[in-house]
Amino acid sequence: GGLSALPVLNGMMGDRIQVLADGVPVTAACGNQMNPPLSYIAATQISQIQVMPAVSKVSEGGDNIAGVVSIDTQPPAFTTDDTLSWGGGSASFQYRSVNHAQVYHLNGQAASKHWFAGYRGNIEKADSYDNGDGERVLDTLYKAENHAITLGYQDADRLATVKYSHQSVPYQGFPGQYMDMVDNRTNAITADYQQQFDSVTFNGLLSLRNVKHEMGFFTDEKPGTMPMLTDSQDLTAKLAWILALEGG
Repeated sequence: GGLSALPVLNGMMGDRIQVLADGVPVTAACGNQMNPPLSYIAATQISQIQVMPAVSKVSEGGDNIAGVVSIDTQPPAFTTDDTLSWGGGSASFQYRSVNHAQVYHLNGQAASKHWFAGYRGNIEKADSYDNGDGERVLDTLYKAENHAITLGYQDADRLATVKYSHQSVPYQGFPGQYMDMVDNRTNAITADYQQQFDSVTFNGLLSLRNVKHEMGFFTDEKPGTMPMLTDSQDLTAKLAWILALEGG
Protein backbone atom coordinates (compact mmCIF):
# COMPACT_ATOMS: atom_id res chain seq x y z
CA GLY A 1 0.00 0.00 0.00
CA GLY A 2 0.93 3.66 -0.28
CA LEU A 3 1.48 3.97 3.48
CA SER A 4 2.62 0.54 4.64
CA ALA A 5 6.36 -0.06 4.83
CA LEU A 6 7.68 -3.60 5.26
CA PRO A 7 11.43 -3.65 5.96
CA VAL A 8 13.48 -6.76 5.21
CA LEU A 9 16.57 -7.63 7.29
CA ASN A 10 18.71 -10.69 6.68
CA GLY A 11 16.07 -12.02 4.29
CA MET A 12 13.33 -11.88 6.94
CA MET A 13 10.42 -9.54 7.58
CA GLY A 14 7.25 -9.09 9.62
CA ASP A 15 7.34 -10.25 13.23
CA ARG A 16 10.94 -11.46 12.79
CA ILE A 17 11.98 -7.80 12.99
CA GLN A 18 11.61 -5.86 16.21
CA VAL A 19 10.35 -2.31 15.66
CA LEU A 20 10.81 0.14 18.54
CA ALA A 21 9.20 3.59 18.67
CA ASP A 22 10.85 5.70 21.41
CA GLY A 23 11.94 2.44 23.03
CA VAL A 24 8.47 0.87 22.89
CA PRO A 25 7.92 -2.37 20.89
CA VAL A 26 5.21 -1.95 18.27
CA THR A 27 3.36 -4.89 16.73
CA ALA A 28 1.15 -5.13 13.66
CA ALA A 29 -2.47 -5.72 14.65
CA CYS A 30 -3.32 -7.22 11.26
CA GLY A 31 -2.43 -10.87 10.86
CA ASN A 32 -1.58 -10.15 7.20
CA GLN A 33 0.82 -7.30 8.09
CA MET A 34 -1.38 -4.75 6.31
CA ASN A 35 -0.68 -2.17 9.03
CA PRO A 36 2.96 -2.86 9.95
CA PRO A 37 4.57 -0.85 12.78
CA LEU A 38 6.41 1.58 10.50
CA SER A 39 3.10 2.77 9.05
CA TYR A 40 2.02 4.08 12.48
CA ILE A 41 4.56 6.92 12.48
CA ALA A 42 4.63 9.88 10.09
CA ALA A 43 8.01 10.76 8.61
CA THR A 44 7.69 14.35 9.88
CA GLN A 45 7.65 13.09 13.49
CA ILE A 46 10.95 11.19 13.26
CA SER A 47 14.28 12.55 14.51
CA GLN A 48 16.45 9.48 13.80
CA ILE A 49 16.32 5.80 12.82
CA GLN A 50 18.79 3.10 13.85
CA VAL A 51 18.93 -0.32 12.21
CA MET A 52 20.66 -3.24 13.96
CA PRO A 53 20.63 -6.23 11.57
CA ALA A 54 21.44 -8.95 14.09
CA VAL A 55 20.06 -10.73 17.14
CA SER A 56 19.24 -7.87 19.48
CA LYS A 57 20.32 -7.16 23.02
CA VAL A 58 17.87 -7.61 25.88
CA SER A 59 17.67 -3.82 26.26
CA GLU A 60 16.44 -3.60 22.66
CA GLY A 61 13.77 -6.27 22.98
CA GLY A 62 15.73 -9.50 22.56
CA ASP A 63 12.72 -11.21 20.97
CA ASN A 64 13.66 -11.49 17.31
CA ILE A 65 16.21 -13.12 15.01
CA ALA A 66 16.34 -10.70 12.06
CA GLY A 67 17.21 -7.40 13.71
CA VAL A 68 15.86 -4.20 15.21
CA VAL A 69 14.56 -0.99 13.67
CA SER A 70 14.62 1.67 16.39
CA ILE A 71 12.83 4.97 15.76
CA ASP A 72 13.16 8.10 17.88
CA THR A 73 10.58 10.84 17.43
CA GLN A 74 11.29 14.53 17.94
CA PRO A 75 12.26 15.12 21.62
CA PRO A 76 11.10 18.13 23.69
CA ALA A 77 13.14 21.26 22.99
CA PHE A 78 13.43 23.28 26.21
CA THR A 79 14.74 26.85 26.36
CA THR A 80 16.82 28.78 28.90
CA ASP A 81 13.98 31.12 29.94
CA ASP A 82 11.96 30.77 33.13
CA THR A 83 8.75 31.90 31.42
CA LEU A 84 6.78 29.62 29.13
CA SER A 85 6.65 31.23 25.69
CA TRP A 86 5.95 30.43 22.05
CA GLY A 87 8.92 28.59 20.64
CA GLY A 88 8.05 28.56 16.95
CA GLY A 89 6.36 26.29 14.46
CA SER A 90 5.95 25.56 10.79
CA ALA A 91 3.37 24.66 8.16
CA SER A 92 4.00 23.06 4.81
CA PHE A 93 2.20 21.63 1.78
CA GLN A 94 3.49 19.08 -0.70
CA TYR A 95 1.98 17.96 -3.98
CA ARG A 96 3.01 15.04 -6.21
CA SER A 97 1.56 14.94 -9.70
CA VAL A 98 2.08 11.20 -10.24
CA ASN A 99 -0.84 10.33 -7.94
CA HIS A 100 -2.18 13.81 -7.11
CA ALA A 101 -0.91 13.35 -3.56
CA GLN A 102 -1.50 16.20 -1.14
CA VAL A 103 0.42 16.36 2.13
CA TYR A 104 -0.36 18.96 4.81
CA HIS A 105 1.98 19.34 7.78
CA LEU A 106 1.68 21.55 10.87
CA ASN A 107 3.73 21.79 14.05
CA GLY A 108 4.18 24.22 16.92
CA GLN A 109 5.65 24.34 20.40
CA ALA A 110 5.84 26.41 23.57
CA ALA A 111 8.67 25.95 26.05
CA SER A 112 10.56 27.31 29.04
CA LYS A 113 13.52 26.11 31.08
CA HIS A 114 11.32 23.54 32.85
CA TRP A 115 8.19 23.01 30.73
CA PHE A 116 7.44 22.01 27.14
CA ALA A 117 4.27 21.53 25.09
CA GLY A 118 4.30 20.64 21.41
CA TYR A 119 2.09 19.41 18.58
CA ARG A 120 2.95 17.72 15.29
CA GLY A 121 0.42 16.60 12.72
CA ASN A 122 0.00 15.81 9.06
CA ILE A 123 -2.71 14.76 6.62
CA GLU A 124 -1.89 12.90 3.41
CA LYS A 125 -4.22 11.89 0.58
CA ALA A 126 -3.49 10.36 -2.83
CA ASP A 127 -5.39 8.92 -5.81
CA SER A 128 -4.54 5.83 -7.81
CA TYR A 129 -1.64 6.53 -10.16
CA ASP A 130 -0.95 5.63 -13.81
CA ASN A 131 1.90 3.45 -15.02
CA GLY A 132 4.39 4.32 -17.77
CA ASP A 133 1.89 3.36 -20.47
CA GLY A 134 -0.78 5.66 -19.03
CA GLU A 135 -2.82 2.79 -17.61
CA ARG A 136 -4.38 3.20 -14.18
CA VAL A 137 -2.79 1.03 -11.46
CA LEU A 138 -6.00 0.11 -9.68
CA ASP A 139 -6.38 0.43 -5.95
CA THR A 140 -3.28 2.50 -5.17
CA LEU A 141 -5.19 5.34 -3.50
CA TYR A 142 -4.98 6.08 0.24
CA LYS A 143 -5.56 8.64 2.98
CA ALA A 144 -4.04 9.03 6.46
CA GLU A 145 -3.92 11.45 9.39
CA ASN A 146 -1.26 11.55 12.13
CA HIS A 147 -1.36 13.73 15.25
CA ALA A 148 0.97 13.83 18.27
CA ILE A 149 0.94 15.98 21.42
CA THR A 150 3.96 15.99 23.74
CA LEU A 151 4.22 17.46 27.25
CA GLY A 152 7.51 17.60 29.13
CA TYR A 153 9.11 18.73 32.37
CA GLN A 154 12.76 18.89 33.37
CA ASP A 155 15.01 20.18 36.13
CA ALA A 156 18.61 19.58 37.13
CA ASP A 157 18.05 15.91 38.03
CA ARG A 158 15.00 14.64 36.14
CA LEU A 159 13.18 14.61 32.83
CA ALA A 160 9.55 13.54 32.41
CA THR A 161 7.60 13.38 29.16
CA VAL A 162 4.09 12.29 28.23
CA LYS A 163 3.15 11.80 24.59
CA TYR A 164 -0.26 11.09 23.06
CA SER A 165 -0.49 10.06 19.41
CA HIS A 166 -3.43 9.31 17.14
CA GLN A 167 -3.54 7.88 13.64
CA SER A 168 -6.52 7.41 11.35
CA VAL A 169 -6.36 5.62 8.00
CA PRO A 170 -9.91 5.65 6.59
CA TYR A 171 -8.79 3.79 3.45
CA GLN A 172 -5.72 2.33 1.80
CA GLY A 173 -5.67 0.24 -1.34
CA PHE A 174 -3.40 -2.78 -1.86
CA PRO A 175 -2.87 -3.51 -5.58
CA GLY A 176 -0.85 -6.66 -4.91
CA GLN A 177 -3.44 -8.33 -2.64
CA TYR A 178 -7.15 -8.90 -3.06
CA MET A 179 -8.05 -6.97 0.07
CA ASP A 180 -8.08 -3.33 1.19
CA MET A 181 -7.90 -1.40 4.43
CA VAL A 182 -11.21 0.31 5.09
CA ASP A 183 -10.39 1.67 8.56
CA ASN A 184 -7.41 1.71 10.91
CA ARG A 185 -7.44 3.79 14.10
CA THR A 186 -4.54 3.91 16.53
CA ASN A 187 -4.37 5.68 19.89
CA ALA A 188 -1.23 5.52 22.01
CA ILE A 189 0.07 7.20 25.14
CA THR A 190 3.64 6.89 26.43
CA ALA A 191 5.08 8.22 29.69
CA ASP A 192 8.86 8.35 30.16
CA TYR A 193 10.69 9.35 33.35
CA GLN A 194 14.44 9.74 33.87
CA GLN A 195 16.23 10.74 37.07
CA GLN A 196 19.91 11.14 37.85
CA PHE A 197 21.16 10.10 41.28
CA ASP A 198 24.78 10.30 42.49
CA SER A 199 26.10 7.40 40.42
CA VAL A 200 22.91 5.84 39.08
CA THR A 201 20.55 6.91 36.29
CA PHE A 202 17.00 5.57 36.58
CA ASN A 203 14.66 5.28 33.59
CA GLY A 204 11.02 4.21 33.75
CA LEU A 205 8.70 3.87 30.76
CA LEU A 206 5.02 2.98 30.49
CA SER A 207 3.09 2.78 27.21
CA LEU A 208 -0.38 1.75 26.06
CA ARG A 209 -1.41 1.40 22.40
CA ASN A 210 -4.87 0.47 21.10
CA VAL A 211 -5.54 -0.40 17.45
CA LYS A 212 -8.86 -1.01 15.70
CA HIS A 213 -8.29 -2.43 12.24
CA GLU A 214 -10.72 -3.39 9.47
CA MET A 215 -10.08 -4.93 6.05
CA GLY A 216 -12.55 -5.17 3.18
CA PHE A 217 -13.24 -3.16 0.01
CA PHE A 218 -14.07 0.51 -0.39
CA THR A 219 -13.88 1.34 -4.11
CA ASP A 220 -15.28 0.16 -7.43
CA GLU A 221 -11.69 -0.34 -8.62
CA LYS A 222 -11.69 -3.63 -6.71
CA PRO A 223 -15.21 -4.97 -6.03
CA GLY A 224 -16.02 -7.77 -3.62
CA THR A 225 -16.75 -8.58 0.02
CA MET A 226 -14.27 -9.80 2.59
CA PRO A 227 -14.71 -8.18 6.01
CA MET A 228 -12.03 -8.72 8.65
CA LEU A 229 -12.02 -6.98 12.04
CA THR A 230 -9.02 -6.91 14.37
CA ASP A 231 -8.58 -5.21 17.75
CA SER A 232 -5.22 -5.17 19.50
CA GLN A 233 -3.65 -3.69 22.60
CA ASP A 234 0.04 -3.30 23.42
CA LEU A 235 1.02 -2.62 27.03
CA THR A 236 4.71 -1.96 27.71
CA ALA A 237 6.50 -1.31 31.00
CA LYS A 238 10.27 -0.86 31.30
CA LEU A 239 12.54 -0.18 34.26
CA ALA A 240 16.26 0.41 33.78
CA TRP A 241 19.21 1.46 35.91
CA ILE A 242 22.49 2.67 34.44
CA LEU A 243 25.49 2.26 36.76
CA ALA A 244 28.71 4.13 36.12
CA LEU A 245 31.76 1.87 36.23
CA GLU A 246 34.84 3.28 37.93
CA GLY A 247 38.25 2.13 36.76
CA GLY A 248 40.83 0.90 39.29
